[in-house]
Amino acid sequence: MFNLQKAMLICSVMLLMLSVFSCTSDKKTQIYPDDNGNINTDNDSAGIDDSGLPDAGNTGDSGNTGNTGDTGDTGNTGDTGNTGNTGDTGNTGNTGNTGDTGNTGNTGNTGNTGDTGNTGDTGDTGNTGDTGNTGDSGCTPGTKYPCYTGSSDTRNKGICKDGEAECLEDGVSFGECLNEVLPDPAGEICYNSLDDNCSGAENEGCICVPNAIEACYEGPFGTENVGDCKPGEMTCSADGRSYSSCLNQVLPGAELCDSGHDENCDGTQMTAGGTGDPNEDGDAWTMCQGDCCDNESQCLNPGIVNPGAVEFIGDSVDNDCNGSVDEARTGCLTGEKLNNTVIAMDLLKAMDICQIHDPAKNNWGIVGTPSITRASGTGDVNYRQVGVMTRFGTSTTNNPIFGSNFAVLSSGRARDAGDADATTTYTYEYANGNPPSDFVSAHGGSLPVTKTGCPAGSGANDSVMLKVQLKVPTNANSFSFDFRFFSQEYWAFTCTEYNDFFITMLDTTWTPVNPGDKPIPADKNISFDSSGNYISVNSNQFFTVCDAKSGYTCPDGTGPLAGTGYNLKVCVEEDIWGNCEEEKYNSGATKWLTTTAPVKPGETITLRFVIWDTSDMALDSLVLIDNFRWNAEPSGGAVTFACWDLNKNGTCDVASEDISGDNACDERDCKQ
Repeated sequence: MFNLQKAMLICSVMLLMLSVFSCTSDKKTQIYPDDNGNINTDNDSAGIDDSGLPDAGNTGDSGNTGNTGDTGDTGNTGDTGNTGNTGDTGNTGNTGNTGDTGNTGNTGNTGNTGDTGNTGDTGDTGNTGDTGNTGDSGCTPGTKYPCYTGSSDTRNKGICKDGEAECLEDGVSFGECLNEVLPDPAGEICYNSLDDNCSGAENEGCICVPNAIEACYEGPFGTENVGDCKPGEMTCSADGRSYSSCLNQVLPGAELCDSGHDENCDGTQMTAGGTGDPNEDGDAWTMCQGDCCDNESQCLNPGIVNPGAVEFIGDSVDNDCNGSVDEARTGCLTGEKLNNTVIAMDLLKAMDICQIHDPAKNNWGIVGTPSITRASGTGDVNYRQVGVMTRFGTSTTNNPIFGSNFAVLSSGRARDAGDADATTTYTYEYANGNPPSDFVSAHGGSLPVTKTGCPAGSGANDSVMLKVQLKVPTNANSFSFDFRFFSQEYWAFTCTEYNDFFITMLDTTWTPVNPGDKPIPADKNISFDSSGNYISVNSNQFFTVCDAKSGYTCPDGTGPLAGTGYNLKVCVEEDIWGNCEEEKYNSGATKWLTTTAPVKPGETITLRFVIWDTSDMALDSLVLIDNFRWNAEPSGGAVTFACWDLNKNGTCDVASEDISGDNACDERDCKQ
């Protein structure tokens, strides 16, 4: 019995030591050969590593010792037979070698027969240790095995190949994997006949041979090597994945007249009025005549883009084909001119009409020679009746609306109180005369009343008329100008036959087109208030610079009269001794007004600006004229309104009409 217990104790200790040794051994990167002699580096348990290669074969199931071949049942102690010797305890089945099939436990020695002692039961055969996944065997120290530490997807593809690792002395672990070839860190290198990234294919992502020079052309199909057009060169990048820009190519350009070249590469050379000189839009200008847009592939509305057009700011189009887009309008003249050398062209430039029509270019502008005459169309005027001024009086409200000056016409003197030949009294007399015949012919040969309910006068005395013909731009549908009218007749002579006129007469071929359009009046005057009243002291709607009296609220006060010569006062109340107790300004003025009228694009119009004394030669009037401009928008008829009143409703809409931002609508908000 003692020997049996001792043997069992020794076996248990050995098993415990084996288990401890297995659990505490250093876990380090090792390389194990598989059954075919290949090896793999891993720290995992047995099985397949992340690269798809077998790990160093761990013994059996996770290195579990094959079931310690169940220790053969201790041979049953031989039956005490007839007192025979006790059968020797069957030897404990040897523990199955690690990973090896457990050796069958030795059959317990048959109990020595005592006296016919029963044979000791044969020790149960130790259960065969489970054949775990049989681990690979170890390696032979000093032997070199194939190895590969890259992704299994790249092994032995392209440039990639195995290396070798030497089995170390412990027969289990391996040294470094040497001489293996892994994918190029730079990725695929273009056109070197190698699969550098070991993908199984060459030149993925490559579009060209690195640094190669190739021909290129970016012009429209069918134009390469036609006329002046030719290809250029582009260089492939060093990595083969992109190109440089195309250099030295010649693309189609604007065709030049009589240049001897085919710049637009259509196969023909342009000659003025001949081959290759089209007028596709029918606007009377060919390419050789300066038309920069002849069809809709070049601009949206080719018929109104040509040298006969005027530049409109904000449409991003070179309307007049001068090579500039949206260039700002500028004034035509600087400085004052108040002497006997003033001519009609000076007045037109002062009101911002500069351009002269050139028949060869067929452009818009002044046609012929403008003139200054009396209202009838003949007779000279006194030079003091016209002038070019930079300001009228001392109020800034009488500064130019656009540019640096404006034109002045007067039935008295076109001067303020500070000029040479200053206005110092109410009346300057020159000559009797008649109004324009085509103006009065529309009224039966007589002057109309300035306002319903007021008497009509006669004659046009001390008159002055500025007349000009204008070729209308091909893209203009209307024009506008600004003016301000002053009169010495205000306090004592409103609504009388003596009231002076300012009219603007237009000759045009325009006729109403749309519902709501209104024809130009028969007398051709286009400047009148919303009630149809002529511009005079009797236009209550517009005559707002004054001392208030019955019928006139004068919301703009008398400030704009300062320094004008139209700031003289009259006594309106005397005491019993004849001393003046109250004075009022004799004169008044309108606010700055805008007249807009329709025209037909490309036509030639005639404009006449006329002012005169009616029925007598006393108490003069004067008008400032400025900021003439063409408009793309049609007007639907002639209309006059406060210059800031963009929607023409007679009310200051601060949100949309207060351009200056001072919470008021005045001359600072006039459209320029």
